[in-house]
Amino acid sequence: STIKVLPMSQISESTKFSINKRSICQFILAVAIPLLFLAFLRMAILCKDGETDPDAFYHAKLAELGPKTFLAKKFPTLTLSVWSEAFSDKELGLHLVLRALYKSANLFGIFCSPPFHFYSLALLFIFFATLCILLQYWKISSPFYYTGLTCVIYYTFTLRLLFVRAYLLAMTLLLLTVLLLSIEELRKRPQFRYFALLVIGMLYSYSYSNPHFIIAPVAAFAIAEFIEEGKYRHLFILPIIALVGVILGLCLHPQFPNTWIILKVQCWDVLKMILGTGTEAQIKGGNEFYVKTWHTLLRAP
Repeated sequence: STIKVLPMSQISESTKFSINKRSICQFILAVAIPLLFLAFLRMAILCKDGETDPDAFYHAKLAELGPKTFLAKKFPTLTLSVWSEAFSDKELGLHLVLRALYKSANLFGIFCSPPFHFYSLALLFIFFATLCILLQYWKISSPFYYTGLTCVIYYTFTLRLLFVRAYLLAMTLLLLTVLLLSIEELRKRPQFRYFALLVIGMLYSYSYSNPHFIIAPVAAFAIAEFIEEGKYRHLFILPIIALVGVILGLCLHPQFPNTWIILKVQCWDVLKMILGTGTEAQIKGGNEFYVKTWHTLLRAP
């Protein structure tokens, strides 16, 4: 037997997104299963006696203090950090989302105090809802299987899903990027596709400390479209537009030019620290830099 590989255009024609009773039930199931499982882990095990992730206190406090703090260009209380004189909120998108959740919680009498279950579960809901929409758009049968598998396939990833961190929003934006590039109607109207990708690139620059990571899924689509159509421009135009979106986001930012100062620290100085070169080699980074990934993978289920 042989496997027939269909062009992306034919695949997209067979993946017309439709909303019906069955798709709604599958959506609810696909979101509820991982959300309930992770809620149990967080409430009954990980944070049974209080919040365990120190970063969560920082994010929650900035959400409480509001834009006057996380949009400021200086953070004078952090006397031992470069932020004291050149602050740029590299997780601005997360803090805006948490600020909206904080205000909404106050309206309904929900207290956003530690442990921060409300913030965590809200971010997880957004992430798994986006993943499910993408799976349903591609007509993936039983999406609940894949959303459930996402939260149990690697225990370190399961643990990090339970934290209130910016990468949850960043992963959601990457899923939206994949969805955007999958829509055949937008491929037929490239100007709208390019504009949407530019906007997502800007949003990603506001939401994650390594905004260039958006190039990964975009490059994958660029290579696939080049293979399908044989046009070299596809190899470059999509990644370039995404990168331009990131650059625009860093420049059209209330904390510019501090955005570039902090990006240099995050993406260059930290890299030198990891590689053990230069004066940065003397700095000790966070525990995540010292996880032996291949060793932990051997212990994964």
